[in-house]
Amino acid sequence: MICTPPRRGAATAAGTARARVQAGKARRAFTLFEVAISLIIVSFAIISAVMLFPIGIRAQTACRFQVYATAKAMEMVTTFSTCYTDNGAGEVEAPDPWDVPVGHGSLAPDLERRLSSYRFGIFPLPSAIAQRLDSDGDEIQGILAEGGYLYYSQPLATTGFRDSSIPDLSPNEAQRLVFAVSGYAQQNAIDHFPWKAWPYYAPYPSPPAHGFHLAENGFSTNAGAQVLNGAYLWEDTSDADIGPVFWAKAPGGMTYGYKDYFTTLTLDSAKRYCQAALWYCARKHLPSALFDTTVPLTAFQNGTPWQQVQGLRFLAHAATCLTKYVSKATLAGAGVPLDPIDLTGSGTVSAAFTVTYDKLTALHESCMNLAMLFAASFPYDWAVPRPLNRAIMMDHPLLQYDLFGPVLSGTIFGTGIAASQWRPLSAQPVVNIGRSFQFMDDHHAIDPALWSTETIPAKSGDQDHFTLCKPFQPAERCRQLVFWTVDWTNYEDFETAPSAPVEASRYPRAAPHPGQSFTGLMQSMPFMDWQQFDYRNPEKVIAFTRDVSALPTGADVSAIVNGSQANNNSAPGPPGNSDHGTSTAQLSCFCGVYGADRNNNKVLDRGPVPKSVRLRAIPIGRFNYYDGRVLAPMR
Repeated sequence: MICTPPRRGAATAAGTARARVQAGKARRAFTLFEVAISLIIVSFAIISAVMLFPIGIRAQTACRFQVYATAKAMEMVTTFSTCYTDNGAGEVEAPDPWDVPVGHGSLAPDLERRLSSYRFGIFPLPSAIAQRLDSDGDEIQGILAEGGYLYYSQPLATTGFRDSSIPDLSPNEAQRLVFAVSGYAQQNAIDHFPWKAWPYYAPYPSPPAHGFHLAENGFSTNAGAQVLNGAYLWEDTSDADIGPVFWAKAPGGMTYGYKDYFTTLTLDSAKRYCQAALWYCARKHLPSALFDTTVPLTAFQNGTPWQQVQGLRFLAHAATCLTKYVSKATLAGAGVPLDPIDLTGSGTVSAAFTVTYDKLTALHESCMNLAMLFAASFPYDWAVPRPLNRAIMMDHPLLQYDLFGPVLSGTIFGTGIAASQWRPLSAQPVVNIGRSFQFMDDHHAIDPALWSTETIPAKSGDQDHFTLCKPFQPAERCRQLVFWTVDWTNYEDFETAPSAPVEASRYPRAAPHPGQSFTGLMQSMPFMDWQQFDYRNPEKVIAFTRDVSALPTGADVSAIVNGSQANNNSAPGPPGNSDHGTSTAQLSCFCGVYGADRNNNKVLDRGPVPKSVRLRAIPIGRFNYYDGRVLAPMR
């Protein structure tokens, strides 16, 4: 048998193939180093993903609170633009401006001041809590240091409704939203002139105006015959000739005027009322062309405009009273003749006048035309009341305080405590200011010296302190609503911390009354929620009426929350008036010393965060808004 040895080249090829197979088998697994690197990469990816979750959650939370902030800002601006401007249960007139709350800032037309009310939806955050909050640039603390407040939303989904009609609601996270107003408010116009709540209104045509008032000896004029069903005639305090138009006894013993007609209701008494009105026209030297015409007037005649307005007002009303007893046919024919009369024996004799249908129609139209013309042309002439038939914003004169001139000084009624107030300024000099209805006797006549002399036309240019009509840049009227989110409700004193300081002018104290002490004035003005929108502690409806510090967390506090005052009850005690009075408990409740049920769940809550901890407020958004200087709500 012959054996043939393998060829060298073939053996080499086979070895190489086996080596390749073995090498391939070795590469089927990672080395430990490769595995370690892979684990590091995977771990980094997982950790990165996990780290992104909180950021995503925070971003989502921020977006949600931005929606809350946007909705709240829109709600605030809308509420401010349409909120009530009347606080009916309050005193607005006094001989001295520091004796009524409106002489201060309680009703100023600033966004945060108007809306910081239990009716309009924002409450000041307790100062003790607000001072623990940090923010970018320390903005919150800067606002607080300048006298501003940090606010939170009331625990209700809606605002503007009467509180007693809204059911209790569960706490909501929107209360984590806090906000403040950044930027300085402009100096506002005087929206309530504390010496005299001008403008006064009366329907046109009408008899001399009366008003109900306490029979205060030494404060109100009580002329006996000039009182009608408990109401006082106030118009004759600035024009004595008006008195006889209301009631007078002529030298012959016959009585004349509106009161005489009102109490007898006869044709003869109606005619005597017309004669009294004609006597007033003669007393003011009004031309016969003003009233003895069948063509309605659209412009003033020669003479004093306000006297023409008053003459037409009284005569048009008196002549209309004849229509109860005289037919249209009679008026369209011969008419009703009126004889001249010397009403007071002063030598002034009324004109002979015949009332006809055409003259009566012209009297009414002339009265309305000239009354509206006078109100539009002479806003600073306060001789006659404005027409109630057309009450408009422009009836209010532009007044502001002179912040740079000498101040008025005196003492608070019933205390002897020194007080002062800036002097008022007007765009034009106020004339025929008369006296106020509340204080109509001679002793309390409004002193013309109270006005600042730095007013148009006494001064001009840079020296003029009256700025309401001056040009301005938009930036000067711009303020910002700034929103943050922070878990301030987690503080242990979330509900036991006292309310933020309450301005003294928010207490609806009565004006001076004869023989009444200051303490009496503090108690005599009823606390009525439905007529006092911008008075009292904003947290009034959720304020505790007594100390709760000894109560356990979770205690039922429904019986000690001040709540809404559902009735006109001003005696001490709930509901809703535990903050009315001068006792320590009542004043403490008014000031919110005991804290408040700030989430409105009727349970005493204490959070887990101690007072010593400072929390970081996260910025949410900013909203610019226009800061007006006059009260101008939209309807």
